[in-house]
Amino acid sequence: MQQIVRTTYLRHIIPICVGFGVLCGLRQLTRIDRLMQPVTSDPWGALVFVLSAGFALALPIGYRLVFVHRYRHRFHVPSRTFIRFEKNLVHIVMGAPYAALAGYGLGIGTFHFAGSLLMAIYAVYYYYPSEKRLAAESRLFRVTPLSKAGLR
Repeated sequence: MQQIVRTTYLRHIIPICVGFGVLCGLRQLTRIDRLMQPVTSDPWGALVFVLSAGFALALPIGYRLVFVHRYRHRFHVPSRTFIRFEKNLVHIVMGAPYAALAGYGLGIGTFHFAGSLLMAIYAVYYYYPSEKRLAAESRLFRVTPLSKAGLR
């Protein structure tokens, strides 16, 4: 189960890291400050910050509440359903780093970029599919064990 969710996590995090590397390299090598600092950076900065906060904080909480509400009267959650929940949760929270990447590319102000970067770091760190976190959530949701043959 951990390997399946971790693969989804890595499919998102690798392009984000490459994107930041490319943008940092372009910014340092070519010094394209006029491309990175558009005139209308203030509205974009607020939008990027709100998007990062939404993807890192609000949407995962809302999605988790919907999942809990859907399975509140059941004694067990099927493993496939739980894996799908965890993969969808990773898809949702990875919107925060993508928003921070877009903000860096747009050249938003330092305040908004720092806030969106903090939200992105929080999302990447907190929702990392570690064995300990997945085991704790499996116990919390009373996930039925999945056989080795049924993982895919």
